[in-house]
Amino acid sequence: MSKKKKYIAIGSIVAVLLVLLAGAAIYYITQPDFRFIDTRVSKKDKGPQYVKVKVDGSETKIIESNKESGKNISVSEGIKLTQSLEEQTVEIDEMIRAELDKGEYSFEEPLVIQNPYQNSPLTAVAVFSTKEESQIKVTVKGRTQENDITDTIGATRQHIIPIIGLYAETKNNVVLEELDKDGKTTRATTLKIQTDSLPDVFIDAVKMEQKTTESSVKLMVITGGANPYLYGFDSSGDIRWALLYTKGANFGGYPLTNGHFLIESENTLMANAGEPRSTQYHEVDYLGRVYQDYFFTSGAHHEIKEKEPDGNLLVLSDSGNGYLKDLLQEYDRETGEIVKELNLRPLFEKTGYVNKADWAHTNTLSYDKATDSIIVNPRNLHSAVKINWSTDEIEWILGDPKFWEGTGLEEKVLQPEGDIHWHYQPHTVYQLEEDLDNDPNTIHVMLFDNHNDKNRKVEGFENTGYSYVKLYTIDPEKMTVRQDHIYECEYSPVTSNYLLDYENKRVFAASAYSGSKKTGLYGTVTEYDFDTEEVLNQYKINHNYYRAYNIELDFNSCLQKVNVEDTYLKGQIRFPVKVDAKVNKPIRNLKADSKAQISMAMLKDILLFTAKNHCYTQVIFSGQNNTYIYDISDIKVRIEYSFVYAIPIPLTEFESDTYNIYMMCQDEYFNLNQSITIS
Repeated sequence: MSKKKKYIAIGSIVAVLLVLLAGAAIYYITQPDFRFIDTRVSKKDKGPQYVKVKVDGSETKIIESNKESGKNISVSEGIKLTQSLEEQTVEIDEMIRAELDKGEYSFEEPLVIQNPYQNSPLTAVAVFSTKEESQIKVTVKGRTQENDITDTIGATRQHIIPIIGLYAETKNNVVLEELDKDGKTTRATTLKIQTDSLPDVFIDAVKMEQKTTESSVKLMVITGGANPYLYGFDSSGDIRWALLYTKGANFGGYPLTNGHFLIESENTLMANAGEPRSTQYHEVDYLGRVYQDYFFTSGAHHEIKEKEPDGNLLVLSDSGNGYLKDLLQEYDRETGEIVKELNLRPLFEKTGYVNKADWAHTNTLSYDKATDSIIVNPRNLHSAVKINWSTDEIEWILGDPKFWEGTGLEEKVLQPEGDIHWHYQPHTVYQLEEDLDNDPNTIHVMLFDNHNDKNRKVEGFENTGYSYVKLYTIDPEKMTVRQDHIYECEYSPVTSNYLLDYENKRVFAASAYSGSKKTGLYGTVTEYDFDTEEVLNQYKINHNYYRAYNIELDFNSCLQKVNVEDTYLKGQIRFPVKVDAKVNKPIRNLKADSKAQISMAMLKDILLFTAKNHCYTQVIFSGQNNTYIYDISDIKVRIEYSFVYAIPIPLTEFESDTYNIYMMCQDEYFNLNQSITIS
């Protein structure tokens, strides 16, 4: 095949992809189209006018949407129809597969598509066929040998080879090696892949501040914070991966054991007593392929963790009724159903510490299979807590015993052996899998100690000006704890995490929120020798962030099939309630030049209803024969917050009818002049 033909093929595919993905912007750039204005002279006029409906915010149902969902729904012109990210992925997959099936591309002259999904610019795929089944070793050459990124793809005859780890604005060298059954190279070829520049937000994003030895950093992924995108840098501080598909707002993304990430959507935000909470998460791989979406009842914050590899999802959420960050949930991985949840308030109600909306501020949870227990970190209680997941009973509390005096939980507090420099407002508390002392009776826990008492003052607290990573050894039977290591690091009053690479005897402190708003916020990632606590290497991140993850890239994780035939939009959320009442004549129509904005979009059989601030309490669907109410009047909101939020409203249980859509705002009804027909 000629090089001319190869590049014609590349250009034609990319052109089609760009046309296809132009429609994707609808979903991610959903700007409100409709506006309303309250034209009453007095807010007391004609109010309150709720449609009477019994609403229990705890009553939720399961979403089960797939390729066929929503085909019986038609909408008026002002409601956008959006293609799911999963279906976009499948369409691109099929185009690439069609090119492969032509049989025109060989190992020596493959089809190379740079950034095939138009959202991960430092990736590519190489497409070709071989006569025999063979493994393909991929090496993306680094600027030093230390920074080579390599992996081996499983044996097949028809190859779609993920290439991850390109440099921006560079003609990259990528070596492909065909391996025989014994893993020996039979032939090799080098691809030249030119990349474009990244968005300006990446300029000088990472800088190597100190390097004393070879780092164990593989791909350090930065999530959340000021840079809205997920990205990864290598041991030299060079950016080698960036995901631009969707902004990872606030908390960014969470790594999964299958090599993917769960990334929060900023387009489904549930109002609550504090800042709005993302209710929808996309499962995405490094190429930017989207596999499925999870919808969480009251949103998620700080942590989504697998209960076990490829198992159920543990989610931190909000209990509601004016309280934040104090609810633990377990979702079935396959169905999206809530199988277990625990409100922390009853466990701590008598302590005197449940005295404000954000009394706990949980930021970590993880599962210990050996004891069927959850370790959770209520930051504002300056402690880590282990809770039996079956009985909901506290097993132990890791924190300063003085803080727990007079709370009624003194007997649950681990007692120190030797001197302990206690933690305050810690993050990322996890039990280690490693056995560090060959003692079957002990366990080991590490945490990032922000060392700050701003959110709950503590008598005798000493502000040292530093944060720390700390290692503890716990004897659960004796209810004792000792402190084994303290790694002093850059002060970070909030967010942040630690990473342990015990195989290479390295510890990382990810101080994610250093500096100040006046002088400029930044983050650091500091690498230590595990045993000596000596600083080996350090990276400066030119913005604040949420967490960092040291990732071992798995190219094969990008080859899993995306299935839209089965349920791929899943979760458990509120549904509209059917009522006998009928709304005939709303008092107001939409007006222009308003302070609040409304927009609507259909994602399969889910209506994404977007509004500015907490401007509505009910969405009314009024048909000829049926009326449904989506009611969030029970959600308490701190009105000083200004935000745009979008709530997913499932229409799966609606009976056949044409429904006019109304909204209640400030105790008055408004006609949105839009309709939905269910056939």
